[in-house]
Amino acid sequence: MIRTALARLFPAVAVIFALLASAPAFAARPRLTPEQLRQAAGRILDGVVTAIYTDFDGNRMRYILEFRIARVEKGSATVGDSILVRSESVTNALPMTVGDQGHDTVPRRVGATTRVYLQGDTALAPNGWTDAEPLFATGQLLESKDLSTLDAAFKEAAKARAGVEAERIARRMLELDPASADAQLNLAGAIASQRRFKDAAAVAEAVAFPKPGQPDAGPEARERAMMGYAMLTWAAEDRPAYVAAMRRRAEALNTLEAWTDALDAAEWCRDAAARKLAAEKITALGGDPDSRSRPIPRK
Repeated sequence: MIRTALARLFPAVAVIFALLASAPAFAARPRLTPEQLRQAAGRILDGVVTAIYTDFDGNRMRYILEFRIARVEKGSATVGDSILVRSESVTNALPMTVGDQGHDTVPRRVGATTRVYLQGDTALAPNGWTDAEPLFATGQLLESKDLSTLDAAFKEAAKARAGVEAERIARRMLELDPASADAQLNLAGAIASQRRFKDAAAVAEAVAFPKPGQPDAGPEARERAMMGYAMLTWAAEDRPAYVAAMRRRAEALNTLEAWTDALDAAEWCRDAAARKLAAEKITALGGDPDSRSRPIPRK
């Protein structure tokens, strides 16, 4: 009824209805099933998007994505290598009147982890980009020499609270870059997530208070590691080690705030000798050890 009435009022409407109903060329390309994707793909790769390049021609957005391989599910490729993957999508098409719309999903964020089903250097359309299996779940990753891929996998593992996998990745990163403070602190965090607090504290201590001949991470990383080391000794319920860690931090920084933290630690753990030392240092720096208000840091 409605269609007939519209056609009488507006003859062009009849043409539109006929096109929508009868022309197969105007049907959107159907999504491929997982089995169809697997059969059609020459290569199936998981990895990280490291760069995105675009070109817009007024109708289609064309993408070239730089993709670093973290796992090879099918086909020939090398973990750690970077490849260029082509994709495209229609940006201004009317619904129901477009045939090949390109890819319905294309990664838009550098650092995204994803799976791509490839024919040559092009992702299968329309749904050749899919969610990847967790990068940290593959043994292939530990063969990678690419720190950015390993870092992405470490963050995935940490978010998923997969402490064992995170520890393996952090150790691999340390093999590649032994002087990296971030890798060492990542390792400490991964170990701590498994409630091995004493082991984690030992890793953080090496960053906070490096021995002669060991890599020096720099003052900022050392300061972060000092507090991390102290908190890990507290988590391990090693009160003497906690008091000592806070004292060592205060000796290294020699600030009123650091010595106030050391005083608090000594009082919490009822260590009279450590309290006396902290109080003397606070007084020497012009503070009041009996005041419980923390000093305002100077700019």
